[in-house]
Amino acid sequence: MSWTRFREQTTAEHPDVSRSHLERSQVFSIDKARARLGYAPRCEPEAAILESVRWLIEHDRLPVRAPLV
Repeated sequence: MSWTRFREQTTAEHPDVSRSHLERSQVFSIDKARARLGYAPRCEPEAAILESVRWLIEHDRLPVRAPLV
């Protein structure tokens, strides 16, 4: 469906919010780097996020109500 048609079929705020989300929220694959370079990430994305959040908590950059489990 084109953006023009999407705009015609929805309320005014939805097309702009949707397009903005798509422009900012890209997910990229590392399959090409694995195949051509033999790249192997140190950890999965979820583990990297958890490590980052823990670092923020440990360095008083992210206040939390309870410890992470």
